[in-house]
Amino acid sequence: MKKSYLIFLSLLLVFTTCKKTSDDSNNNNKGWTEEDQSFYNNILTLQDKAGENWNTWSKTMDSLEAINKLQQFFLSDPSVESATIDSMGIAVEYTNGMGGGIYLNPGRVSGEGRANNVFTPLMFPPVKSLVNIKKLIFLSPAYWEFKYSTDTVMQHYNLVLPKVGFAVQTIYKNEEATLDRFSELAGYGIIHIDSHGWPWINKRYFNDTYMLTGEVVNQNTTEKYADDIKTGRIIIPSIKKFFLGEVNEFTKFYWISGNFIACHNDFSKDTVLFIGSFCYSCPKKGYWTELYKQFAKGTYFGYSGRVQDKYCVIWAVSLMDSLCDTTARTPYNPQKWLDGKVPVKTDQLRTKILFQGDPTLTLWKDSVTIATNPVTNITQSTATGGGNIKSDGGYPITARGVCWSYTGNPTTSNSKTTDGIGVGLFASNLTGLNPDKLYYMRAYATNSKGTLYGNQVTFTTPAALLPNVTTMEVTNITRTTATSGGIITSDGGLPVKTRGICWSISPNPTTINDHIENGSGIGEFEINLSGLTPNTPYYVRAYAINSQGTAYGNEVTFSSSVFFIGQSYGGGLIFYIDGTGKHGLICAPTDQSTGAKWGSDTTLVGGTSTAIGSGQANTAIIVNGDSQAEAARVCNDLDLNGYTDWFLPSLAELGQMSWQAGVIGGFTSMATYWSSSEYDSYLAYCQVVSQGTVFTLDKNISWYYVRAIRTF
Repeated sequence: MKKSYLIFLSLLLVFTTCKKTSDDSNNNNKGWTEEDQSFYNNILTLQDKAGENWNTWSKTMDSLEAINKLQQFFLSDPSVESATIDSMGIAVEYTNGMGGGIYLNPGRVSGEGRANNVFTPLMFPPVKSLVNIKKLIFLSPAYWEFKYSTDTVMQHYNLVLPKVGFAVQTIYKNEEATLDRFSELAGYGIIHIDSHGWPWINKRYFNDTYMLTGEVVNQNTTEKYADDIKTGRIIIPSIKKFFLGEVNEFTKFYWISGNFIACHNDFSKDTVLFIGSFCYSCPKKGYWTELYKQFAKGTYFGYSGRVQDKYCVIWAVSLMDSLCDTTARTPYNPQKWLDGKVPVKTDQLRTKILFQGDPTLTLWKDSVTIATNPVTNITQSTATGGGNIKSDGGYPITARGVCWSYTGNPTTSNSKTTDGIGVGLFASNLTGLNPDKLYYMRAYATNSKGTLYGNQVTFTTPAALLPNVTTMEVTNITRTTATSGGIITSDGGLPVKTRGICWSISPNPTTINDHIENGSGIGEFEINLSGLTPNTPYYVRAYAINSQGTAYGNEVTFSSSVFFIGQSYGGGLIFYIDGTGKHGLICAPTDQSTGAKWGSDTTLVGGTSTAIGSGQANTAIIVNGDSQAEAARVCNDLDLNGYTDWFLPSLAELGQMSWQAGVIGGFTSMATYWSSSEYDSYLAYCQVVSQGTVFTLDKNISWYYVRAIRTF
């Protein structure tokens, strides 16, 4: 009876262990001699000829007759040590220790449900959520044959993984699945390989299962991985791609063992879910069954024998759904899934899906993990809290904060803060608290599954106090008005409802005396007092009122002024009174000159000022520094109404005199008066007093007026 077979031809070397080094992928061909290369080439030629013979003999002979004749063909070659027929084909040992042969069974079989590489639609459970592991790599070297199974599984993965943060799924198909790709598996949390597997058996022992990669044999890669070829981590079969229509043409591909994966990837820091979706991927012995030991933590899933294609899909989808079903009361793990009755864990060929490694591995935690931070900075009305969200449970945190109440186990229906999104530490500012109260507080986190709360903490606010108030000094004192105010540095833990100033002619004034309100809250405020009696001593206090009572600041005393603008006093007329109400400036009743020059217009006196209070010093500087000074000298030498301390006003003092010109009187209309403030060596400041206009004019011009002033 003639049969059609998917053919695998193999070159295999003695299987050995390896030691990882930093140069695994470089200079691996140090021991690859010319003799090795020559023997290697002869074996490839022999196996090519064996493939041609099989194509010819299987067309005219019964399959048993053809395989017996192929065995004799191998044994007739002097390089062959032995050629053993078994249920999978012919295992050939060569005299230099290398191995090869012809593999007549296709391994993974379609089973029920596929015709022409198309599956009958399978019924899957509803889509659930994957969580926690954020990187996946999927390698499908035989995508040309297993397109449906790869696409179906990846379609399902792409449907669920983006919901839990997998932005891009990494997949390599056919020739993209190179040896280099299988050397770069570290750093992925989920690794899924969908390919062909070949359990290597010779007359002495079972070595391991070899897995088809997508890379066609080439000299550069052979030299790069020569050490792996010589030590049996890589074999080089030929494969006939029936599904691509290549009926009689063989193509050589690299096949790798579990030892290759172990040698070329450092999983020591990785928690891994590894799915080997190929025949004999979890045999009783070999490196695939030991691969999980390379992981920091993890589980390896594989098949005990030849597997039906549809079960590769069913098991992968069901396994991933179950491990990542965050709606379960407790997370699934490999053991719980394997113990489940649905789906069945044995296919129609009696091949089982098995796992090695951690039976308790989970891909998500039970729920959001959140801790409530201790409460600090507690006042009568405020405090600082917060929390630490260590895990989002697989669903992004959309709101977080703290909540509090007078009773235990507060929720977000009570008072709460809102403090951003996502996992990590956060701080919360609690406001609106009441004094002398016991509060219960919990951190909370909200995602699409609901709101979870952290541990409960308690704190007590201090008892309420009166506000802390300071009375400001009194300024701008006149005969009937003055200015004062206060500073409230603390509200005592309760809002300041009213604040202001109270005053009296007796000590310790209160709000039953004269007072003026000025807003609420803490801070600084200012108030203008009016209706005072001239030349009268007063007592002033700021005050602040909260629900605990009224607090008063320190007491400040002052006397209303006896002086007023235009008053005849001290040999002249008062035109300026300072903030104390006790001191000021007096101007002479009449002008001292109607035609004096300031001084020399080539001499810089220097050191004069324009400010109030600087005129007397300016005058002395001018008289001593400019021999041609006239205006200043007229004032300095003046003896009027029993006073001899007259001086030429500074620009600001002249401005005050101009401001009160209507009250003082006696100024010549539109006349320009000299100040004692020098501008430069050529110019000095002057002002039209009746109008207020300020100029700088030539100091040597003798056209301008002079009015002397003195202090009191």
